[in-house]
Amino acid sequence: MPRLPPESLAKWARVNRAFRDTVLHNESLWRNVLALVPGLPACPQELKPIDYARLIFGHWCFQCKKSRVGVSIFELRVRLCDDCQLNLETGVLQEHIPFIPSVIRRYARRVVRKDYIALKTQLETLHGRPLDDFKAEQRERTSKVIEHANALYAWKREEAARCKLERIKLRDDKAMTVLKTLTAEGYGDLVTQFGDKVKKEPEFKIFLKASSTLTTKFWTANSPTIVKALERLRSEHIARSVAKAREERDEAAELVLRRAAALCDLVRLPNLRNSADMAFFPDLSALLADATKSPSDVATVQNVVELQLWRWRWEVLDRPFWEAASRDVHDGNPQGPINGSSLALAMVVFRNTSSSTSSEFRPHYPFPLQVHPLQLANVYDVV
Repeated sequence: MPRLPPESLAKWARVNRAFRDTVLHNESLWRNVLALVPGLPACPQELKPIDYARLIFGHWCFQCKKSRVGVSIFELRVRLCDDCQLNLETGVLQEHIPFIPSVIRRYARRVVRKDYIALKTQLETLHGRPLDDFKAEQRERTSKVIEHANALYAWKREEAARCKLERIKLRDDKAMTVLKTLTAEGYGDLVTQFGDKVKKEPEFKIFLKASSTLTTKFWTANSPTIVKALERLRSEHIARSVAKAREERDEAAELVLRRAAALCDLVRLPNLRNSADMAFFPDLSALLADATKSPSDVATVQNVVELQLWRWRWEVLDRPFWEAASRDVHDGNPQGPINGSSLALAMVVFRNTSSSTSSEFRPHYPFPLQVHPLQLANVYDVV
């Protein structure tokens, strides 16, 4: 029992009344137990070892007795919850601060009320040399309490850092054990490729919990979820790779089309997602659909695309326009000849496209017209 940590010794005190009397009333036992805690500052003489252990390792409020709440205030040597901290005395005079341990909480300096009342009583009743001796004694005691409290805070920070490192090491050991077990079961290729990523998945984190013990039963019940997570990561990786390769091929195809259309005055380029447009470019469509092709393969059809672009221009842009214009000029006959100059055609297009009230189809003229300024003036006069 003297070699148990303080938390375990406190649990023994709750076994039965006999153990409780043995544990709680044995100061030497608690003193020996506290001496085994690495780096813990020594128990002050004015505190009992069990009270010192409650201050550091306890989990309940000293005032309201609520469990699992509160924080230890080492300057005041109490452990209080948030509500009970508000009950601490706040009306501390500035000249009394050096003579009593205090702490800043909720934007106010707070002290233990009974200690502050006792201090004020002594300061009011004593006079002369006894008062000076009392002040010197209180100032020295306050200094020692604050120094000891700072040492406890430093030890607690170091202990928290050490516990954190131990938890990280335990998690890493568990993770390595899980990955080695998966490799032994035949999933070594997935572990090699996605081992780092699967550690972040919720299916994997089940094995890293502090309460998880990697027994055979636990592994059998939960290992299929990790296998599914690995397969999901592989599917997502493949999908991202295919999408990225398709995007790169699309960029190369768009560059090919832009180069092919550099000498043409086009309203728009062929749409890579439009099956009607891409039907005019079978070679380019085949390369885009082949997941094994690279952007450099797409660039090899540059000369073929330039020839196919002329056919696409006529079929998609030019002929629909001319048929619409002819239909407008010849009373709905799309095959009728278009008489007159481009100036007359421009007048027809301008007349049809300038209407904002009609909802029927209006032909769009996709080519710039070479119109003399005088002829253009005549157009506006006619319109």
